Amino acid sequence: MGWDEIKKARRRLSREQGTIIKDWGGRIPIALIYPNSYHIGMSNLGVHAIYSLLNSYSEVVCERAFWERENRAHRSPALCLESQRPLSDFAVLAFSISYELDYFNVVHILSHLIH
Repeated sequence: MGWDEIKKARRRLSREQGTIIKDWGGRIPIALIYPNSYHIGMSNLGVHAIYSLLNSYSEVVCERAFWERENRAHRSPALCLESQRPLSDFAVLAFSISYELDYFNVVHILSHLIH
């Protein structure tokens, strides 16, 4: 989890519309993970629907994470966009899977949490 990854996440957030930023205090943190690149995940309407639905609950804070090539190449953990926190900080990991090959990425993501 390097500074370059954090800057990249902040750059992406600055160009987005509809991002929901919530205070974590007393809320259930949920990471909504799309096990593929940001661009593929953001073109998925299901990700947008689930993100909005979960954040509509006052007792929940939902943040998004994506599995980029850099994560695979450098064996670095995925960070959530909104807070740039690692997935290990979240109480719930929710995956949105659209393609069969993304199951392999789920295994990689989970293996990074164990090590």
